[in-house]
Amino acid sequence: MNYNSIVERFKEIVTDHNQLQDFGYGNLSDIKTRSEGGTTTNTDYPYLFVNPTSHSRGTRSVTYNFNLIVMDMAKDDNFLKIQSECQQYIDDVLARLRFYYTDQVDLLLTNITLTPFKERFQDTVAGMTATISIEVPLPLNECIAPFVSVEPEPEPDPININVTTNPATNETCDNGVVEFTVSDGYIPQVLEYRGQTYNITTDTGTTITIDNQAEGSYTWQITESNDTIHEATIDVDCTYVPPTGCTLVVDVESDRSQGFDPDGGEGPIQCQIIHLTDGGWREDVPGVGGNYYIPQTLGPYTWTITATAIVEQVNPGDTLRPFILSDRSSNIEYQPTQIIGWPETTPAVGTEFSFELTYENVVPANTSAFTIAIAKNLPEEQAAFALYAGTRIEICLQSPEPTYTKLVTAQQSTSSFNDLASLPAGSSLAWVSDGSTLNDGNWDDYEYSPQTDKPYKWVFTGRVQFYGGGDLGEAYEVRDKVYGENTPAITSNWPTNPTVAQIYEFEMVWEGIQRQPQSWPFGLEIVAAAGTNTQFQLYTTELNIYVQD
Repeated sequence: MNYNSIVERFKEIVTDHNQLQDFGYGNLSDIKTRSEGGTTTNTDYPYLFVNPTSHSRGTRSVTYNFNLIVMDMAKDDNFLKIQSECQQYIDDVLARLRFYYTDQVDLLLTNITLTPFKERFQDTVAGMTATISIEVPLPLNECIAPFVSVEPEPEPDPININVTTNPATNETCDNGVVEFTVSDGYIPQVLEYRGQTYNITTDTGTTITIDNQAEGSYTWQITESNDTIHEATIDVDCTYVPPTGCTLVVDVESDRSQGFDPDGGEGPIQCQIIHLTDGGWREDVPGVGGNYYIPQTLGPYTWTITATAIVEQVNPGDTLRPFILSDRSSNIEYQPTQIIGWPETTPAVGTEFSFELTYENVVPANTSAFTIAIAKNLPEEQAAFALYAGTRIEICLQSPEPTYTKLVTAQQSTSSFNDLASLPAGSSLAWVSDGSTLNDGNWDDYEYSPQTDKPYKWVFTGRVQFYGGGDLGEAYEVRDKVYGENTPAITSNWPTNPTVAQIYEFEMVWEGIQRQPQSWPFGLEIVAAAGTNTQFQLYTTELNIYVQD
């Protein structure tokens, strides 16, 4: 039932009523009277006038509010009678409206106010005004609204964010790489990282690679178009390890990109920017950039190359070999002794990768000239790629390995059973020799007393068999018996989680063993851990002690 139907129903009730003679609707100024002289606005009494007021709308219904005014001609001596009759007419209308119609609306009968009146217009009238509310159940229904049908856009899949970091590998720890791969979610998206913004406009997968990242912790944030924010902190590590006893003599860098097509005989790497040289870095063409090095000493040298490359052409079956270091005078080729970041399989065209190649113990001849190039004329075809500007070559002169003089060779020729399970935690068992083939007079079968302040090296070898499960950390150590300090081996293959009854060969090495003031002697001991059940048998063990020259 709509608004017009409500008003028409009042009009219909007036028509059907035997006393009510006329009906009106509108503002108070629209009330008709019986004017003098007779016009088309004349009214017949009793007269019912419906005056609308403010209506209200809820999600499930509409409430219509009206002033229901019923009036009749009156004289001064009968207006009370007229007011009473008009109240009865109002009751008649409300009863008809409430009980007669089968599509009964919800007529709110509470808080109805009745106000009698007597007014003089062109007619003197009296009557009664009722304020009524009619609530019509009429829920909001978008299904019947005359709109063009538009299917709502489907919800996207949840955003997928993958962040990977490659550690910095150079001496300044500032060539790390951070890569963001983002797919799905609400597009467009904005990545904020270290004060820079990057726009993501597709949900099929976007990869953003950010080079030259220094070691540290950084926070990133991605905001979707629906204002959802994702953020986290990443760490860029540094794996650079300064070469032990190595003095940098050459540090050069390229200022342009360089392509390599090994199948076509590409030349060696060129570096135009010279940060440091001992006079051995050369230029084949002045101003173009040097691509070879003439050693200034007999070495040995360590070469390191760090760069970022992009794959440019791949044919079926192509390989991607790393660079080799070539001695052009002797034709000796050095393969990398350490490879970081170089792909193990041939990547697709357009793939970028950062790498570090190290060549150690490079020993030149008297007339050597070294270059770094891609091996050519291999049996298999090779992919073509390019190095970006910023490729760096560092050459350092290795310090010679220290030499030692052997002072002691002591043996334990018979087997010995060792039961750590029977010892209190923290106590130890000493290794005791039963003879020696070399002795400077300072080894007494279980302790050694250094006679100089020079560094010593201890090497302990033999075979061992376990009867109970070994515990991590239980291994022989060199013990300073005055200061009570234990020194673990710098290299060791002593079993830490052995298989029961299996016999293992082992070698343990200690370097830099030095006496402190009043600190001698030293012994070889194994310490029992708390809760250990370790029992083991030693076979044919030997201890060698050296002093550094």
